[in-house]
Amino acid sequence: MPVINNQRSGVIPGVGANKLLITLDGATRDELDAVATRQMAQEAAASFGFGMGGLCAPPVIGPIGTDGEIINDATALDPNTTVVGFRAEFTYANKA
Repeated sequence: MPVINNQRSGVIPGVGANKLLITLDGATRDELDAVATRQMAQEAAASFGFGMGGLCAPPVIGPIGTDGEIINDATALDPNTTVVGFRAEFTYANKA
């Protein structure tokens, strides 16, 4: 079951409407790509006051390395790279 990463989730201030990043960590990519995970992210967004907001883009889902960061670039393709889990990042914006 995915869990919300409270250290990485939060409001992103900027020009125009504020954005909200909801980050969920899980054991497999499949569990993060599930409908239940999207619902969990929507509920978390509502708890931050973004209940009337909309998802800005498809979520970013990637493997997490031993440093706690999403693995990208050529490192993600290296079969010797250690993967400790997966992360999904959902970005929401309030409707103006």
